Amino acid sequence: MTSKPESYGNHLLDLLPRSVSGRLSAETEIVQLVTGTVLRAPGQVARHVYFPLNCTISLLNLTQDGSTTEVAAIGNEGLLGVPVILGGGSAVNQAAVTMAGQARRVDSALFAAELENCTKTRAIMLRYVQILLTQVAQNAVCLRRHGIEQRLARCLLHANDRALSETLLVTHDLLSNALGVRREAVTHAVHRLHEAGLIENHRARIQVLERERLAANACECYDAVQAEYQRLLGPD
Repeated sequence: MTSKPESYGNHLLDLLPRSVSGRLSAETEIVQLVTGTVLRAPGQVARHVYFPLNCTISLLNLTQDGSTTEVAAIGNEGLLGVPVILGGGSAVNQAAVTMAGQARRVDSALFAAELENCTKTRAIMLRYVQILLTQVAQNAVCLRRHGIEQRLARCLLHANDRALSETLLVTHDLLSNALGVRREAVTHAVHRLHEAGLIENHRARIQVLERERLAANACECYDAVQAEYQRLLGPD
């Protein structure tokens, strides 16, 4: 009987050929990421690629007045390092930790060499880029077409997936950035989900109580992104 391969705690790493994931794992450093830490500034060439284990990293677009809006989020389903995959060097957005946790960190040059030497690894990473683009596009639709409670429910479902826990270390300020609305609107929406018994609201953390009911309250964007992930990187 064949034993199940050891998991590296990140879905993309687990999908790679074992020789590649083994080399990358041997060279990675497991780091503790703190909420609010900026991992990459706009225009900065990143020295490292990050594979989240139980944290969330947000890609944020900054405006001239200093405000930020989340355009995509990355957890244990993906990586921070698309410019390395595509060879662009840098990106226009900021990458910041929005939910604390651990990640595997690997040197960008080493990761780029693996992409160059293994066509299967590169193909998997390009599929992930397509998934990330789907998320960006879906976020644009979501921002314009769906209500704050639906979008909040979707955001909490993604956070629940990435944290591997029912307890989410998020603040209302971080949620307002992710959803592109004022903090007061987030507080009101959180209160309504709390009153409905779907979540428990605490200072700087939210606990998911009824995931199935929370999913029923979320907009279709959650299922759309999940379906694209399964289509491109799910089991054959």
